Amino acid sequence: MRIRFIWLVLLLFLSSHATQAQQPTPTPSPSPKVQDRIYTAKEVDVKAKIKQTTDAPQPGRDCFEFDYPRVVVLKVVLHKSGIVSDVTLIKKSGCSYDKDAIRVARKIKFEPAKKDGQDVSQYLTVQYAYEKP
Repeated sequence: MRIRFIWLVLLLFLSSHATQAQQPTPTPSPSPKVQDRIYTAKEVDVKAKIKQTTDAPQPGRDCFEFDYPRVVVLKVVLHKSGIVSDVTLIKKSGCSYDKDAIRVARKIKFEPAKKDGQDVSQYLTVQYAYEKP
């Protein structure tokens, strides 16, 4: 009796997953707002101008155990609206310096790049370096 019950539960479980797998997944409807193109510095007429960086990233205590320089490389999107809209970590430092570098990069103040007289979004590679004193 117990074996029959286990087989019945197993059969119900497999059949429910089989019917779910056969159902087509709905395709999302296209968004009415088309995503803005992000240009490289070579593609724009006027490059974005950095007005102000708030501060330098500060290393955490875990960074002091390394005897060699810590470097973080980030790829940021300077959005046409005047804010940093995306930050991607390209090269890690191996310590908490990464997190603070991302925080600082998000606060960069700039004038947007221009293409054909219009404000456009632009990629920018940012590098922060820290050497143990």
